[in-house]
Amino acid sequence: SLRQIKDQNHFSDEILQRMQEFHGSSLLKKAAMRIFVDHIDPKQINDLKLEFQKLDDDKSGFLELHELSQALE
Repeated sequence: SLRQIKDQNHFSDEILQRMQEFHGSSLLKKAAMRIFVDHIDPKQINDLKLEFQKLDDDKSGFLELHELSQALE
C-alpha cells in the first residue's frame, strides 16, 4: 500500500496524498473511458478512425502538432 511505501521510504504526507490523488484520478479516467467505449456505436468508432487516418499524414498512428495545425486551417 502507499502507507507502507511512505513508512519504508520516508515520504512526506504531502507526497503520499498527491500519489493517492493521482491514483484515484487514473481510476476515474479509466472508468469514464470504459463507459464511453461501452456506449459508443461501432459506426461512430469507425467514422472516428477514418477521420484520424485522414489527419495522420505520415501514418505513424500519432497526430503530430503540424498535422493538427493543418486540420484546423
